Amino acid sequence: MPLFEKQAANKSSIVRAESVKNLVDLLMNMHQYEKAIAAIDNGLGALSEADKPDLAFIKALALSRTGEFEKSLVAFADFVKKYPKHAKTDEALYQSGLVNVALSRFKEAIEFFEKVSSEKTDPDLREKAIYRIGECWFNLGNIKLAGDFFNKVIKVFPKGKARFDALYQLGELAYMQESHADALTAFEAIAATKNELAPQATFRAGEVLMKAGRLNDAIVRFQDYLSKYPDGKLKEDAIFKIGLSWLELKDQAQALAA
Repeated sequence: MPLFEKQAANKSSIVRAESVKNLVDLLMNMHQYEKAIAAIDNGLGALSEADKPDLAFIKALALSRTGEFEKSLVAFADFVKKYPKHAKTDEALYQSGLVNVALSRFKEAIEFFEKVSSEKTDPDLREKAIYRIGECWFNLGNIKLAGDFFNKVIKVFPKGKARFDALYQLGELAYMQESHADALTAFEAIAATKNELAPQATFRAGEVLMKAGRLNDAIVRFQDYLSKYPDGKLKEDAIFKIGLSWLELKDQAQALAA
């Protein structure tokens, strides 16, 4: 990095522009966002007009990473206005939605996510935007619309990256509404996979069974969690739930053994 810093600061260097870009990329990868912003500001004059849009986007992103949310929103808005047809314009709109989520401005976030939720948008970005709209409606207390958008993720992107997250959220929504059968279906579908949510879904399935009064089945599910994930982060919770279930079943000996 010292070499990049030296060349980026050298106004007479023939490789200054490339050094600025390389330095910014390196700083972003190292999560040194404030330094990345400074490198962009100091090196902007060395960049060609073709390179400036990418650095403008990166600066807006770096501002959001440092918690400068209002400045980030302004930077993204300026980027979208100045470069409406740039390859990163849709991503800038999506990131603006995320910044509004961070500010708990969920209605404003939805407006940004909706702009990148059409069929014209890159499928991966569209999938993420639709999922985020579901999250926003949940945070706004509209359970029905939240469920509609989570279901849309699964329907439109049956093999997408967010489908398990959406299914998990549907399980949580069903649990909140005491639709135990639907919640169990969602959690057990995830538990049967190798997805990173499988351990948590297995545990949640046990909790749903407890809530439904199916205590023996709940014990089996918690034991299944302990068997599959002996070092899982919910290990102690699973043991506690097993003991609690045995107490509910009036079996004090089994409760103590758990």
